[in-house]
This record gives sequence, structure tokens and C-alpha cells, in this order.
Amino acid sequence: MYATGLHEVGSSAVEHYSMLELHDLFVLLCAAFNQPQYKVDKHLNVLPD
Repeated sequence: MYATGLHEVGSSAVEHYSMLELHDLFVLLCAAFNQPQYKVDKHLNVLPD
């Protein structure tokens, strides 16, 4: 939702970002906030690279 929020309603960008998988949205958000990507286990503990 955050990734699509900066585009005009009905634009192709909104449709494009709305169709992305969760992992792809996470990558975009990490880049947008200049944060490293990470993975977690089922208990939400951050896993080493």
C-alpha cells in the first residue's frame, strides 16, 4: 500500500505495484528507507546473511 500511495489513482504504476509479491514490496521498501534487507525465522528472529 505504501509503495502505491504516491501515484495517481488508476495509474498503471498503482496496478503494477499492487500486483507485486510481498518479497518484492519488501525489497522496494528497504531501498526507499535505505535499510538492509533481512530475513526472519518463524519466531521473527532476524537471521544472519
